[in-house]
Amino acid sequence: MFIAVSNLTRDIFLQEYNIDPQRVTVIHPGVDLHNYVHQDKASIRQNIRRELGININEPVILFASMNFEIKGLDDVLLSLSKLKAQNRQFKIIVSGKVNIKKYKQLAKEVGIISDVIFTGQVNKEKMTRIYLAGDLYVMLSKFDTFGMVVLEAMVAGLPVIISSNVGAKDLVQEGTNGFIVGNTSDSDYIAARISQLLDENIRRPFAHAAYQTATQNTWDTVAKKYIEIYNEALNERINKKAGVPY
Repeated sequence: MFIAVSNLTRDIFLQEYNIDPQRVTVIHPGVDLHNYVHQDKASIRQNIRRELGININEPVILFASMNFEIKGLDDVLLSLSKLKAQNRQFKIIVSGKVNIKKYKQLAKEVGIISDVIFTGQVNKEKMTRIYLAGDLYVMLSKFDTFGMVVLEAMVAGLPVIISSNVGAKDLVQEGTNGFIVGNTSDSDYIAARISQLLDENIRRPFAHAAYQTATQNTWDTVAKKYIEIYNEALNERINKKAGVPY
């Protein structure tokens, strides 16, 4: 029996190995609600934004990764330049320790350098606070077996915009808790989806739906699914020894 973290990885696995598809189960990773639900979101939002020089009412987009290129920061910045040309107000927080110099130059070239805040690498506690201070999460990966950051953003109440190359798309309900982008080079389409979620009235029900999705994918839920798999495997072994058809 095999476990895949997403349907994307399950499909790739089955392409590589000639086994019975019924023997491959998808169990998504989980998230720890405790790190988010017991926080004073309003206070954190105010403090983080003050620290980063962001107006309390300004919509904030988040992007976090240890590989900006694979996770699609180029496409994100190009899409945001379309919104800048439409005089839309926003800030994007980019967290992660990669080649920041390259992306600062790109942000400058596309005319949004004043709207991009690079935090560098931050620890888990600080990242949690940044999630809670944001409004939506965008990641246009070239490939991602799952993408834990997507679920972490959802539990903080952030709608997500991700590429169809991200395994966590299993959890995205198109037009309900986020959007899935098929063509990451279509900056006009991406900009339009981001523009929708910059509107607080549109974003609010998305945010609620994203949080509800996260509450259904806790580590406790994951553990129960693994227990079921182990019990199934043990029962199969017992039946086999007893000569009972499985």
